[in-house]
Amino acid sequence: MADVSVTILDTASPMIRRMAASTHDFTVPLGTAELYMFKSFRKQFTTSGKPKWLPLKASTIARRRKGPGIGPPKPLLDTGRLSRSYQGMSLGRDSKHLMQRKQLIMGTNVIYGAVHQFGYPPKKIPARPLSFQPEDIKALKLIIEHYIIRKAHGRP
Repeated sequence: MADVSVTILDTASPMIRRMAASTHDFTVPLGTAELYMFKSFRKQFTTSGKPKWLPLKASTIARRRKGPGIGPPKPLLDTGRLSRSYQGMSLGRDSKHLMQRKQLIMGTNVIYGAVHQFGYPPKKIPARPLSFQPEDIKALKLIIEHYIIRKAHGRP
């Protein structure tokens, strides 16, 4: 599975940081973040990336499968298999059989996913990466902050 790592610097207020210190299980906001990023990645597939991916070569278009596709020839959208394969995993530290979830990893188990994420120069396949957009970072920060504030007020 190809990994993409994003670090969000802690720019939250001191009060939020204090509340976060008392919050140990981030399963709920990480689940919400996973759904949000799944939608963001799907949007990148349907809009040919952000920034825009290089267009398909004529030779690639000529050899693509025939039949009812899902629109005009766009990169990475022939069958939709790769776009549907992205999923998240919440990871954490196992402490006496209690999983404390503190990390979300998004990825695919489709073997050619890494080729498209990073490119493959020997075959002249350009990178067509999925990436976290500025609006994604803002949304993920809000998801975590709202969860911490709810926990601090005794709400689930």
